[in-house]
Amino acid sequence: MTQLMQVDVFSGRPLGGNPLAVFVDPPALQDDQYQAWAREMNLSESIFVWPESRERYRARIFTPTRELGFAGHPTLGAAWALQHTGRLWGRAATQVTESGAARVSWEPDGAFWFEPPVRRLAELVEPQEVGAALGIPTLWLESGLPPQSAWVGVGHLVVQLRSDHVSTVKPNLDRLTRLLDAHNLVGVMVWSFTAAARIHARVFAPAAGVIEDPATGSAAAALGVILTEAAGVTEPTRYVISQGTEMGRPSEVLLAVNHVRSGSVAVGGRVAPVFAAEVEMDGQPSAGVAADAGRKTGG
Repeated sequence: MTQLMQVDVFSGRPLGGNPLAVFVDPPALQDDQYQAWAREMNLSESIFVWPESRERYRARIFTPTRELGFAGHPTLGAAWALQHTGRLWGRAATQVTESGAARVSWEPDGAFWFEPPVRRLAELVEPQEVGAALGIPTLWLESGLPPQSAWVGVGHLVVQLRSDHVSTVKPNLDRLTRLLDAHNLVGVMVWSFTAAARIHARVFAPAAGVIEDPATGSAAAALGVILTEAAGVTEPTRYVISQGTEMGRPSEVLLAVNHVRSGSVAVGGRVAPVFAAEVEMDGQPSAGVAADAGRKTGG
């Protein structure tokens, strides 16, 4: 039997934040079987973890339709689950995924943090193309910080709006999917400042089978790369990102830049347990389930 835990990440209490399924030390299965389990959970992501020591574990992360090399809220949720079940000791550990090694840590106040496995500024994207995909006029885009992508193990397009139009964005999902696929990106973050160091954001990831995500650690990390490498933020700064309110799942994502070293990026938040169970995972998925698991969906 495999231990299954569902937790809400980037929330201090259940039923907020971003829900996550954590499968602890599952058996060796075919890729389509892990994908079928993720589709069965029907959350934005599910993570399968294999502890290797008291401070290191391997992980694979799946959306309902595809595997990701890295993702933020599964990283924090998995670290919380392993630490709270006594599989991780101390104050830090290393998570190893397809994209590399990410450092995770936790503080006495209950906040969990990760540093992305890679950190790279990527290409600028044409504003007219972005506006059409997001269904907004280009006048809403912040001209001082044009749309740009960043790679943190997965790629996100980061789009700053001039004022807080974030709640009114209604993307054209077909155009947005084509745009993201063309640039090999998972999602797009639209964001604006609401006060000093406070940000309102939404993340759309139809290319990964997730129309909108209630809290996205990897997108927050991509924003950190944009702020430090494109916007010129050089001082240690901590931002609070509000996300998920439009979905009825209010979330608080913490973003710290330049704290560890110049250009460093760390993303943090709280984790709330929802339930724990044991599941039998040795059965083969049906042919229909396995086939469906490879398709992109809107749900």
